[in-house]
Amino acid sequence: MTEIRTTGAIAFSNKGASNLVSVGLLLFLGGRFIGTALLKKFAAHKLLGLYGAINTVLCLLIFFKLGWGSGACVLLTYFFMSIMFPTIFALGVFRLGQRAKKASSFLVMAIMGGAILPKVMGAIADMSRSVSRIYRADGVLWVHCGLCVFVAETQRFRGHARGVGFRRALTLDRPVM
Repeated sequence: MTEIRTTGAIAFSNKGASNLVSVGLLLFLGGRFIGTALLKKFAAHKLLGLYGAINTVLCLLIFFKLGWGSGACVLLTYFFMSIMFPTIFALGVFRLGQRAKKASSFLVMAIMGGAILPKVMGAIADMSRSVSRIYRADGVLWVHCGLCVFVAETQRFRGHARGVGFRRALTLDRPVM
């Protein structure tokens, strides 16, 4: 699973790295089940804000290159990302009526950024001949995204929480259709 490089650094073999991804995906699955259970007890926007804040802290710890601790934080981000998209999607189309179809298509198209940006990042890394720069920029971007989710979800519903119908709808056990 691990190998020692000539520099003395411990590295993972391809098999070890694939096993780590499997652990991450199992954490993602567990996070989805636990998150779903928590969504039945807590308001969606509050849990999403909490998970966004936790992911922001985890990304900061990864950014500080804490060795094995940063590696553990990478795996923990799988757990806390598990409810992000479905919750953002549900909150994003909530009470849009006729506009829900168009809004849902925009939310689904936004996923393409995750498919296109790695290619762009790879091209930038090739041009600058520095992979570490692109990973630092990526880390800053993820911290920024986590902060945006946290701030947006806490601020967005602060004004709406005064309305009984909207607050009640967010705390229902079942989604409102």
